[in-house]
This record gives sequence, C-alpha cells and structure tokens, in this order.
Amino acid sequence: MSPSTKASLIIRKNQPRILWLGLGQSDDWAHARRYDRLLDYLHLADGLLAELWSTLQSIDQYRDKTTLIITTDHGRGLTPKNWTDHDAGIEGSEDIWIVVIGPDTPHKGELSATAPVHQSDIAATMLQLLGLDYRDFDPDAGPPIAAAINAE
Repeated sequence: MSPSTKASLIIRKNQPRILWLGLGQSDDWAHARRYDRLLDYLHLADGLLAELWSTLQSIDQYRDKTTLIITTDHGRGLTPKNWTDHDAGIEGSEDIWIVVIGPDTPHKGELSATAPVHQSDIAATMLQLLGLDYRDFDPDAGPPIAAAINAE
C-alpha cells in the first residue's frame, strides 16, 4: 500500500487536523548515487501528493479548507561530485525548498526574491495557519513565513 493510500485511509477514518508524511526514499536513492531511481521516485512522490490532494478535496471537511506544506529536511550538494551528499561544508546543502498551498495562502507562484526563510520558520507557519501563536509553544522559535500567509 502506498504512503498516500495509507494517508487517505487515515484521513477518512480519523479525520486528523494535522497529518505529517515523510517521503524520504529520495534521500536513500541520492546517497546510493542512483539518479535514475531518484527521478523515478520523485515522479512517484508527485503522484502520491496528487492522490492525497484528491482525497482531501473529496471530503467536505477538508475541501478548500486544507493547507499542504511540502518541504525537504535538507539540501544537497550542487556539483556532479557532491550532489549525493549533505553536510556542513557542502555548498548547497543548507538550501531547502518549501511549497505552501491552501486557502489561507496567497497565490504568488514561485518566490525567490524574499527575505531569508529558515527551516525553523515552518512550525510557526503551521501553527499560525491553525490559528495558534507559536510563541505560546516556543518564544524563541522562528517566525511564521510571511509570504506563505494571507495578510489580514
């Protein structure tokens, strides 16, 4: 059973407010230097996310009320020699990407000319989208990602 099929069943049965999915196999294929398998897996993951989105849109409770946040836990090297790695000192591995899509997110397309965003800002963004103040959980945490949330 695919991860998104499991997620779809969990959503239908438990109706969670938050669901976290880890699609980490791309990291495994990169470390194995299997670029072909990495591309195959990314194509598969794309389909899994489409299935998840379709499930969410098929349930009244979630349709047009749900935000998806998709990101990576780390970047990778930038050269043919080090694209398989991520660690301190490997240029590019400090860079991650994030996609935020949902009813409370402005439709801005791809953004790159923004203030720096840090991985520590993702939790605060999630909490704000849930109507919670991140400072109640960790006053020292990164702030919500302003570009990912509609201004009131």
